[in-house]
Amino acid sequence: WLGSFNDCGYPRTPEVGIGGKLLLFTEKSVRPLDTRILFINTSSLSQYDTTRKFYSKYGYEEVAHIPDFYKDGYSKVTFAKRIVLKNL
Repeated sequence: WLGSFNDCGYPRTPEVGIGGKLLLFTEKSVRPLDTRILFINTSSLSQYDTTRKFYSKYGYEEVAHIPDFYKDGYSKVTFAKRIVLKNL
């Protein structure tokens, strides 16, 4: 789970790049485990627009949108990124 600093009560500092570093570290860490795809779940609420843009910036694609998953009007959005190339 990767939460924003606001969720933890600390000020947001997007220019520092901690979230990106953590995400890249996670991707690098799971490669030796033959992890093919990473999935990330977030929300459709407008307050998570920046979050969804963040994942897109790092190469994640929206692969699922489940309407009203959490409650009416509050959908689940799933992003995915292939970590290991397809076996040919």
